[in-house]
Amino acid sequence: MINSNIIQHHFFVPDDKKLTVHPKAMPAYEAWLQFRPQHARLNLSTVDKNYKPIVRLIPHAKDHFFYFDSFERMAQLLEHEAHISQPFMVIVDDETQVATMAWAEVLKLSVYREVNHTSLWQHLQANCPEDILKVLMNSHTLSIEDYCNFAGIVS
Repeated sequence: MINSNIIQHHFFVPDDKKLTVHPKAMPAYEAWLQFRPQHARLNLSTVDKNYKPIVRLIPHAKDHFFYFDSFERMAQLLEHEAHISQPFMVIVDDETQVATMAWAEVLKLSVYREVNHTSLWQHLQANCPEDILKVLMNSHTLSIEDYCNFAGIVS
């Protein structure tokens, strides 16, 4: 593992590196894959690299990095832009923050109307650590009403 206390901004071509999901983010990533709606994606391949969204990565080994959030952006990048130089921020690993940010990506799905909200909420309750879910939803309890309020669902 590369040990660094410095946050560094990099541009590189994803095809030249190994980019994988952080192990602490894997449960959230799998949930995101299961519940994400299939919709048209923005084509950012022609946008200058200085204007593209920056993705945070954690160094793991030489030319191997973990990502832990921005799942939609990473899917687009790996599928359509892997041969184009991209902006990345290389940061220090913090497993608590990684898990929180990964589950935040899943919770963001609650704003989509085509998501099966009942299944998503059940999955979050069963798999997301309760303390993380409470923080992300800014709630002291995890009731159905809390989820409906968070997701903007009128009951």
